[in-house]
Amino acid sequence: HFQYNGFFTLTIFSLFFNRLIPLAPNRLKKIIYQFAVLLCASVLPSLFLTLFSHADINAFRILGIIGGTLIFLSLVWFFRLLPGIKSTPVFADHTTAKILWRLSFFSFVIKMLLQTGTMAPQLALKVFGDRPAIIGFLHLVFLGLITFYILSTYTYTKVLNTKDTFTKVALVVFSFAIISNEVILMFQGLSVIASSTSAVYPWLLWGASVLLFSGAILISIGRLNTVKIKRTIASQ
Repeated sequence: HFQYNGFFTLTIFSLFFNRLIPLAPNRLKKIIYQFAVLLCASVLPSLFLTLFSHADINAFRILGIIGGTLIFLSLVWFFRLLPGIKSTPVFADHTTAKILWRLSFFSFVIKMLLQTGTMAPQLALKVFGDRPAIIGFLHLVFLGLITFYILSTYTYTKVLNTKDTFTKVALVVFSFAIISNEVILMFQGLSVIASSTSAVYPWLLWGASVLLFSGAILISIGRLNTVKIKRTIASQ
């Protein structure tokens, strides 16, 4: 919990706000500060959302509800941020970086909604006993929020050259693999909750894993091509 909802999530937003704040008007800076306070305040009490199996302990339930409420308020403030973010040149006219950024923060929104949903004790009991749902949540943070944001930064800072068709294809393959992995885990999790699973899910997840690995290799090759081109230009 503290690694994924604390360290990883807060790190991504600290990096993003470090880029956004110098470009933001004072009104937007105020909303950023309020969002940051709510998000940080939600980390500790939202731990107790995972302890609803001990619902007979009233303190756990109360803290969990506080955590869920703070998560919901964080999400409300995040949506208040979006119009201001769109009006600032955070990624200038870099289309690929914008798409990856949107995928990153779409993953954040889904993560927050899922956490808020676990305020319902019966749903929490089913979800936290559902291995595919838990893995899907962890991947939503690590592959969705974090990885998409890192890739958006790499494309914006030209660590990855998106003018190169090969690199663009590599990013599409990797992104498609992440989305496919999440969709498969979601349906597998729902089938477990509904007590009807299928042997096809492990094979589908295996296929998504092969795509992830292939996409990562292709991105690495794309990076090597970028370095090679830069060295060739520098030597001329």
